[in-house]
Amino acid sequence: MKISKKQFAYAIATLAVFVLALVLTILEWSKVFIVCSHPIFMFFLVVSAGLGILATVRAFLDKSPFFFFLGAILFMYLTSYCLADFAHMVWWLIVIVAVVVAMLFFVLSFIFAGNRTENIALNKSPDYKNYEQRRLERDAKEKAEEESYVPPEIKSFKDDNNQK
Repeated sequence: MKISKKQFAYAIATLAVFVLALVLTILEWSKVFIVCSHPIFMFFLVVSAGLGILATVRAFLDKSPFFFFLGAILFMYLTSYCLADFAHMVWWLIVIVAVVVAMLFFVLSFIFAGNRTENIALNKSPDYKNYEQRRLERDAKEKAEEESYVPPEIKSFKDDNNQK
């Protein structure tokens, strides 16, 4: 399997996010600086921020609803954690903000990725053929095969023995 340059760039960026998260977690664990309430939360914070940004960028470039969904999940976690740990907000406000982030990504997904799934569900895809069209194609193919059919020549064993 050959990896394209685009996939290689995403792989390097993802690796860089994990290395950065690990370095910042070690620095926080050694108390060089303290940002989060626990060092492991720093790892999850940086990973969700980095991968959320990568997923969102890929969603915009590939116009992919899946990556919009992935970016929404990561940014919902990121905003929820930041509001809980840094701003010390009440839980119901955090839920409201998370829902707003989800709706924002939902709208962005429809604006930039379009309604591809709706076209498939409503049979508006250009490749879609209804039953009648598929049946006519199948019948035409079978008719063409019947016309070009050449029966095999049948040889008898008796003929082979008599010729020798």
